[in-house]
Amino acid sequence: MFLPINILLIQFIQPDASSIDKKQGLSFGWVATGGGSDGNITAAMGIPTVDGVGPVGAGGHSATEWLDSKSVEPRMRLLKATIAYRY
Repeated sequence: MFLPINILLIQFIQPDASSIDKKQGLSFGWVATGGGSDGNITAAMGIPTVDGVGPVGAGGHSATEWLDSKSVEPRMRLLKATIAYRY
């Protein structure tokens, strides 16, 4: 669910994220998806939450679950660069 506070968070981090992904040779966009993570707990509390920086895949926790192994390392670089950018 895109609550107003989440939209504000996206607007706040979008310029930095776009800069980081270009430096990492990646591209991404914002999408609302289903699924489950610890981020659901903070989001349900009204805390702005960024989630979904994991590898590319689908079918979570099912017999058809899959993961694109080539997406793991680039996503780790993106996460590392994102953390380092602010700190």
